[in-house]
Amino acid sequence: DGHGLDLDRLDGLGWVRFVFWASRDNRSPEAAYQQRYRHIIQSYASRGIRSLIILHQDTYWGNGPWLHGGWDEYARNFGKECGRVAAACAEFGDMVAYQVFNETDIGFGDDAGNPNHSAIGISPQHYAAILDHAAAAIRAAHPGAQIIIGGMKTGPTNAINYIKQVQQMLNGRLPVDAVAYHPYGR
Repeated sequence: DGHGLDLDRLDGLGWVRFVFWASRDNRSPEAAYQQRYRHIIQSYASRGIRSLIILHQDTYWGNGPWLHGGWDEYARNFGKECGRVAAACAEFGDMVAYQVFNETDIGFGDDAGNPNHSAIGISPQHYAAILDHAAAAIRAAHPGAQIIIGGMKTGPTNAINYIKQVQQMLNGRLPVDAVAYHPYGR
């Protein structure tokens, strides 16, 4: 798959961010990596540009707990799939980092009633389990890789409250290295 991006135009850029599609394309993480993403990551890395890979429902849909329930099962299986992605990408070392889901704070707190149909809102309780399993699997498969809590979009106060609740669910731990934040004019 790859892409025909004109890499000369990206000189000086430090990071690119993109979603890792596996289940959305009916591929295993390994097949998606070999058939699409390895070439992309290598192209960026050859120019000194790092890849921030978003792992979410398009990486692993599983039992779709946002529609059917079964969050614990999903968290465990999503974590395993994240580990598989990280194992494949580990050859690039610190040129790759991982963002676990995107805009999970949709509909939380002050954002209630403001859906975003391109992302899935997940309660702090359920996201905590997803994040914990994913971070453990990523760290086991790609030691030293940075893990990012996924793209908060609901404004600084609401996003911080969301993250604090996730941290509380994890007994004070927050197994990430950074927070991705989408200001969207706020």
